[in-house]
Order: sequence, then structure tokens, then C-alpha cells
Amino acid sequence: MNNEKNIRKFFERYPKATLQDIFKMEYQSILGTGHLIKNEESVLKFLKEECDNLIYRDELLNEPLTEEIGNGMIRVNLRPYVHKKYSLEELAKMFYKTKDYSKHQKTDLLFELEENKENIKCQCKTYKEEVYQELVQRLIDTDFSSFSHSLIYRSHYLPSYRIVAKELFTNYLDSMQKE
Repeated sequence: MNNEKNIRKFFERYPKATLQDIFKMEYQSILGTGHLIKNEESVLKFLKEECDNLIYRDELLNEPLTEEIGNGMIRVNLRPYVHKKYSLEELAKMFYKTKDYSKHQKTDLLFELEENKENIKCQCKTYKEEVYQELVQRLIDTDFSSFSHSLIYRSHYLPSYRIVAKELFTNYLDSMQKE
């Protein structure tokens, strides 16, 4: 489950990212989206609301359509997705179905973080061991509930994406090319 390449790319793309942000990425790559999903209808409703309120800034124009985060998961960035006029209904379906793709346990997240700790230390400019330990403890104390991106990350990068199994997204793009 070593995620070295994706961690390096993450910090190259988001140099202001903090430990909290890399923990979030690792969380998403291991535990997927199940914690966010109530039902398929609410997934589409919230997706449409978010897309209606997307903020565009010049520095976000080169945002990639997708970013690999590891373990067969990708982030589908909404600004380029909407710009390409892809179907929000299909994205909502893929996001909903992704909950069935993550077969990992909560303890796998702790193992992944520990396995990648040295790489995270090297890549994260603001790395502090006590913050790392606090975040691990927070995961344990909250029974592995998810958390938001850091304020600095949110203000600089305006994250707006959906986590999707790469296989589902690849199949969707293939079907679009056949039409």
C-alpha cells in the first residue's frame, strides 16, 4: 500500500498543504467515501449545489481533471469536470458506487500512515512529529471519522472534488469516447 509517488505529487501540486491535508488524502485512499454517503439522491443534490457555487480563479485554471490518491481511488476535480460538460448524474453515481470499492479496515489507514511516514516527513514543509501524533490520536479517538482540509489548504486551493474509484471513472470516459 505504499503511496510514495502520490504523496510526492500531492506536495508538488499543493506546496502549502499541511499534515492534516495529507492525512485526509490517505484517509480517502484507504477508507473511500462511505462516511459521506446517505443515499444516492442526496449525493446528486449536494453535488449540484456545490457545482452551482464553484469559485474560479486564474491560478485554478490548470487544475487537472483527476488526481490519483492511491489504492485505486482518484479525486475528480469539479471545475474541469463541469468545464468539460460531463454528466453530474454520472459523477454522482460513480461517487455512490465507490463506497463498494474500498475493502480496507480502519487499521489499514494507521498502517499506511506509518509506512509512508518518512516520505511524508520529507515532503511536508511544516512537518512536526507532535502534530503527526495528534492527528493519529484524533483518528483513534473519533473512531476514524473524517476531517476537513486545513484552513490554509482550503483558502489557497479551494478544493472541490469527488472521490471515485479509478476503474469507474475510466469506464465512464471510455463510454463517452464510444458515443
